[in-house]
Amino acid sequence: MADHHFTPLKSGLSRRGFLGLAGGAGSALALAACGGGSGSSDQKPTGGNGGATYKGPKVTIKFWNGWTGSDGDTAKKMIQQFNAATSNIHVDMSIFKWEDFFQKLPAAVRSGNGPDVAAMHLDDMPTQAAQKIIVPLDDVAAALGLKESDFSPLVWKGGLYKGKRYAIPIDVHCLGLYYNKTVMASAGLDPDKPPTNADEYMAALEAQRAKAGRAAG
Repeated sequence: MADHHFTPLKSGLSRRGFLGLAGGAGSALALAACGGGSGSSDQKPTGGNGGATYKGPKVTIKFWNGWTGSDGDTAKKMIQQFNAATSNIHVDMSIFKWEDFFQKLPAAVRSGNGPDVAAMHLDDMPTQAAQKIIVPLDDVAAALGLKESDFSPLVWKGGLYKGKRYAIPIDVHCLGLYYNKTVMASAGLDPDKPPTNADEYMAALEAQRAKAGRAAG
């Protein structure tokens, strides 16, 4: 399941302006860096070439995220490279702790001081969309030629809310299960057949708890 998506915010950068510069440097940051303009989450597409070229005046894109670890360090390097290579588009990134991020974001957007784009977890996106903090970008995705076949289907569909695209995926977090074969064997479980679903996992825990209970008795 995708953990982070780029989402456009209601901000001062117009949607038409974003469609003109979105992919000018061919990067994910530029792709998602857009604002809602009018502030309506139901606004209609305004046209544009999806960022194939941008020769307009210099613009600054405010980008917020909660990448306080090594992901933030990598993002800083990417933004430095982007800003160095792009004279008329400047990305200004702010990093917050996730617990602070979602406290600051709604108030900042509603006051007109929010970012143009943000990265957030997939399960936070519907709440922000329902509260109209973020705006749809179906027209942007279409203009850039993005489609489901470019992504894992579940990841791509995760950016939808009520049939509209509010986010574009940027990563997938891989989950792994670590287990102790000796402990499994001592509970009468096959150490070469670890749990593969929730029911099997709970059954294994019950077997180990029963084993512990017998040992204590």
